[in-house]
Amino acid sequence: MSFPLKFPTVWLSLLCAVLFLPGLFTIPPLDRDESRFAQASKQMVETGDYVRIQFQETARNKKPAGAYWAQSLSARIFLGDITTKIWAYRLPSTLAAWLSILLLFGLARRWIGESLAFIAAALMASSMLLILEAHQAKADALLFLCAVAAQAALGVLYVRHRDRDHSLIDDAQITHIAIGFWFAQGCAILIKGPIVPMISVLTIGALVLADRDWRWLKTLRPMLGLGLSAIIAAPWFIAIGLATDGAFFTDALHKDLLAKIGSGQESHGAPPGYYLALVHVMLWPAAALLWPALMWAWRNRTDAWVRFALAWIIPAWLVFEAVPTKLPHYVLPLYPALALLIARFIGDVSEGAVRLDKAGTIGAIFVVALLPVALIGGAVYAPIHFDSPGAWAFSGLVIGCAVLTLSLVISRLQQGDIFKSMTLAIVTGALLLASTLEGVLPRLDGMWLSRSVAQVITDDAGGAPTSIASAGFHEPSLVFLTDTRTQLVNGDTAAAWLAKTPSGYAVIAEEQWPAFASFAHPTPIERIAVVSGVNYSRGNAKRLSIYRHAR
Repeated sequence: MSFPLKFPTVWLSLLCAVLFLPGLFTIPPLDRDESRFAQASKQMVETGDYVRIQFQETARNKKPAGAYWAQSLSARIFLGDITTKIWAYRLPSTLAAWLSILLLFGLARRWIGESLAFIAAALMASSMLLILEAHQAKADALLFLCAVAAQAALGVLYVRHRDRDHSLIDDAQITHIAIGFWFAQGCAILIKGPIVPMISVLTIGALVLADRDWRWLKTLRPMLGLGLSAIIAAPWFIAIGLATDGAFFTDALHKDLLAKIGSGQESHGAPPGYYLALVHVMLWPAAALLWPALMWAWRNRTDAWVRFALAWIIPAWLVFEAVPTKLPHYVLPLYPALALLIARFIGDVSEGAVRLDKAGTIGAIFVVALLPVALIGGAVYAPIHFDSPGAWAFSGLVIGCAVLTLSLVISRLQQGDIFKSMTLAIVTGALLLASTLEGVLPRLDGMWLSRSVAQVITDDAGGAPTSIASAGFHEPSLVFLTDTRTQLVNGDTAAAWLAKTPSGYAVIAEEQWPAFASFAHPTPIERIAVVSGVNYSRGNAKRLSIYRHAR
């Protein structure tokens, strides 16, 4: 399949801008992972300590420093001394997602041709999971970039050997491709430890077992590559080991990695099949063709590129499903292989080599409807639940875009034109998500308690630096939006602290009021505001009173 395509990277970049930028600057910091990441990066900027990772006084001995370095560098470049603007910490994730799409397209066109590579990259860019990660100051979009780079390099070397296709890359380029593979591995280790190396090892193992051939591994230049990865990752690991007397490795191994493998950590447990069910929403709209594409891929598994994509997906997916701790983004590094297979399937259907049968069409219509229907429900429910009437106008826009998406895409699927149906899903889906991320979410005032509290205190203090104690509301976003020294305490401790801090502010949750009120304040205090809403990270309603010394 081919179609006229001028300036494909420009079109992909524009698509990424439409998908990744709405909401980036206007959605407040999310609890809890994003705010913890951003606050730890903020503290690196404040202290100049780029070795240890801390949230306030607590060591964050979970992930290596790579993502924190990227976020703190972005904050230093774009913010200077004003470090509470979340968008600057999100930019590395946004840029990594964009570069991943361009890289996927650039390498996939060697595999499946420019037109299908464009489709695969556009479908990957439009996936709900990548869009969500591109909007968050975490490690996962950066890890995704490393995974795409490493696996693409591995795929090129494998297919060149298996098909004896020296036109794919010439002999002089083999070392460059191998260096790219190991460079990506080193960066991935520095961002999130062993995840990408595990995926690559599982991919290699599956291919060696399937082909009974390991000779192509020589083209990876393992001795040179392992040294390169060590040069990238080892210095920080040595430094953090010395700085924490080895506590980082103990905590990261026993309290994070082994805890996730052994049980559902932090209430994130789920049974096997969790990712398989979730992919229908998180890989939308490409997931509409997921099952027909996988059946097509299995029938064509002798094709080198199809075999490589299956080896990329299957063993790692089984591992992720087997681990008790599950979060949606864990399988994001496997999604590019699914996008490539779905693009190949679209190409074969469009050329008449295979067809989408009635059952496949019905399944595709059902999956296409999932996200728009869910967003319609959310657009109606959220303004009511979070008591945010300002969001209603944009809720209407979301509903309109969802109806447009459903009508246009489903009609094309019914006509059997899956290429146009996916094209329309990408375009209308971008409008749907943009109106949700930029229009509705930032206006749900009852959802963003930390933003409301920080705004009240900033306005009352005239923008001057302030000290805060919070009792009963301990979300990391409040620390990020106010001050690293913000005290997260109980009611009586907040009262005693406020008595000793004439310029301070106390944020008291309703359930902490009796303990706060029982303290005999030596000087008069006054309540300046009440902030009400829903603490979405815990799912409970909150009523927060803000106090200071009377003026």
